[in-house]
Amino acid sequence: MKRILSILVMVACTAALAQEQTPTVVFDQIMVTPHPEKVMQFHKAVAEHNKQFHTDAPRQVAVYQIMTGPNTGKYIWNLGPCTWQELDERPMDTGHNEHWVNNVTPTLTTEAHGTFWQYHPEFSNISNNFKLNMLSITFYDVKRGIGNFDKIKAVMERFTQLYREKYPEDMFGIYTNVMGSTKEGRDLAIVGFLNNYADMASENPDVPEKYDAMFGKESYEKDLQTWMENMEGSASEMWLFMPELSSRPAEVEVAQN
Repeated sequence: MKRILSILVMVACTAALAQEQTPTVVFDQIMVTPHPEKVMQFHKAVAEHNKQFHTDAPRQVAVYQIMTGPNTGKYIWNLGPCTWQELDERPMDTGHNEHWVNNVTPTLTTEAHGTFWQYHPEFSNISNNFKLNMLSITFYDVKRGIGNFDKIKAVMERFTQLYREKYPEDMFGIYTNVMGSTKEGRDLAIVGFLNNYADMASENPDVPEKYDAMFGKESYEKDLQTWMENMEGSASEMWLFMPELSSRPAEVEVAQN
């Protein structure tokens, strides 16, 4: 799958990004840091935990290793997709908790970060089944201000329409940080799905031309300016899926309407 230029899937995020989905789909995510001398013990413990307590959907777990940026070397423990109601039913019995505390926790430093990410299918372009391998993620810091969301939402809808019609093979997912803060700078995540590093070389230089043809002369430049005016900044990371540590399969089956 081709890499998606971050500016070509522009979206903004507030708590009211879009009308509530029925049901809302979320991921329970924790970023953890193993002790440098206990990485292999961490691998063994987290793999055992996931395959003992998180074998069944929708509470299966995908584990990723962060490969770039200031979080390089940390791991993402990602449960879902599931609904809020299904999160209430996740395994939290004594055996589950004791296993994590007694086996996984001793391999970790105290540095950790947890949050919930909400998936937005209405703004995403995921149409075909695919296999998890590498994720190219861009996090956005949305500028606070009344009316910013409405401006960005209109831009986002046009870019999503463009990609669905002109570049359906360039699939991406849009997620908003349910537990974000004004200081964190991770209000929204755009996730591109890569087969390998070679996908990073694939771009679509004709996007401005096709965008203007679809939405009117100079629409691309105008919407790009709107995007830039309503964002504080962004940061990107590459994540590597770790199948041996995960309880969910690499294959992702997309529900067809």
